[in-house]
This record gives sequence, structure tokens and C-alpha cells, in this order.
Amino acid sequence: MKQLLIIVFCSWIGAQSVQFNEIMSSNGATIYDEDGDTPDWIELYNSGDNNINLNGHGITDDPSDPFKWVFPNIEISPQDYILLFASEKDRREWVPHWE
Repeated sequence: MKQLLIIVFCSWIGAQSVQFNEIMSSNGATIYDEDGDTPDWIELYNSGDNNINLNGHGITDDPSDPFKWVFPNIEISPQDYILLFASEKDRREWVPHWE
């Protein structure tokens, strides 16, 4: 099983208002994607008072490829969350925080 290693966002985002809130590096059955699979996942949180647009920012697990996955035109509202699946499926839809 591939271990998840997250390299910090590859560009400046809103004076550090976006934070890693939760990381699941061995998702056995906590959250399922739209295909019913259980990939690793990363939850981001906007702790600021303004919307943060992630468009063009990158996230990676490979230091030699800092923009392995580039965010599409997605905004995180103030005090809100976004969930990213580390599935290599390259989906671009926003997934809300799971409770």
C-alpha cells in the first residue's frame, strides 16, 4: 500500500488561512468516494474571514513534482471545509465536509 506523503501547498494561499484539518492515510472504511472506493483523503479548512480560491495551487506526494495535482477553480468559504480524495482519479468536483 502506498503511503501518503503530503508536501505543503506549492504556492502562497491567503495568509495561511487554509489549513490541513484532517488527513487519512490508510482509509479502510471511513469515507467512500463516489465509486464506493476508500482512497486516502485530505480535509482542508479555511480558518479565515474571506473566501479562498484554490485555483492554480498545487498539492503533491512527490517532491520532484510540486504541482502533481493542481486545484481547479474551487473556493473555500470562511470557516468551511473541502475534502480531497488522494485516488489519482483526477476528479475536479468539490466534495463538502463529511460528518
